[in-house]
Amino acid sequence: MADHDQARVDLCERHARHFEADDWWFLTYRGWAHGENGNVTLARELTQRALEVRRNNVNAAHAFAHVLHESGASDEAEAHITDWLPGYDRSGILHGHIAW
Repeated sequence: MADHDQARVDLCERHARHFEADDWWFLTYRGWAHGENGNVTLARELTQRALEVRRNNVNAAHAFAHVLHESGASDEAEAHITDWLPGYDRSGILHGHIAW
């Protein structure tokens, strides 16, 4: 689907009222959706909040790193990974990807 990124954002926004403000899973997914759709400012806010709520959330760590990189904050993304990655199990499914 050509507009899948916008469709994912629309889906998240349509259902956002059904989730608690600090639902770490939904914050992550909504932040990822906005980041992939180009709204890196909101994506950063959402994914960063998801990490604050649940630090061991690998998907939020991954999404936050992407958002930082996409917003031109590559040094900050590298610092985030350097800080976050040592606490993540090396056998974790995203370890290799995040370690890039």
